[in-house]
Amino acid sequence: MARSSQSTRWQWVKHPVARRVFSLCRWLHVYVSSALLGLLLLFAVTGFTLNHADWFDSRADSGVLEVVLPDAQSRMLTEALHNQTPLIAYLSGHHGLSQPRSVEVDLEAEEISLDYPMPAGFAFVTVVPADALLEIEYQTGTLIAWLNDLHKGRHTGAVWSLVIDLSALLMTFFALTGTVLLFQNPKYRSGGGISVIAGLLAPWLIAVLWIPSFAA
Repeated sequence: MARSSQSTRWQWVKHPVARRVFSLCRWLHVYVSSALLGLLLLFAVTGFTLNHADWFDSRADSGVLEVVLPDAQSRMLTEALHNQTPLIAYLSGHHGLSQPRSVEVDLEAEEISLDYPMPAGFAFVTVVPADALLEIEYQTGTLIAWLNDLHKGRHTGAVWSLVIDLSALLMTFFALTGTVLLFQNPKYRSGGGISVIAGLLAPWLIAVLWIPSFAA
């Protein structure tokens, strides 16, 4: 009798609409998981490296690069005191520096400063038009430090920020479609349901019980 009652309760999974939903979820689950392979590996590996940052080399390479522009281009620096667009384009094309966080112009000293934050480092450009001089102070970190900053979205720019948002959306689809598919197969309903509940509750219980906190 109990088995008959349980079978009746799950009759809805055989409805044509339910079958179409399961078919769509299966399609999404397979192709979303395939598309996410690279990003899932990136966030999984860098989650580990961030959690054990002291295990990895964190030394940074730093220096100062001085570039004296030829006469044909030195006029651009003088004009940059009032219009920085050509200068920014030059730095992007010749030194890979794009989208400065800030640009400061000191008309009295006739100097221009551009700040470029980057993953695992930075570049700070000082322009002296009178000497046709570009002084680029830079710091670059290790590959692990660079990947860790990709994980955090630190100084990665608008395009990578969009990638993080998209990956979060796809991971949500991946998790939800996998959960829906559990209901289709009677063999996995009970065990799958327990796994889902455990997966939902365990992180929060661990956070409440073992993560240090302060209450005023």
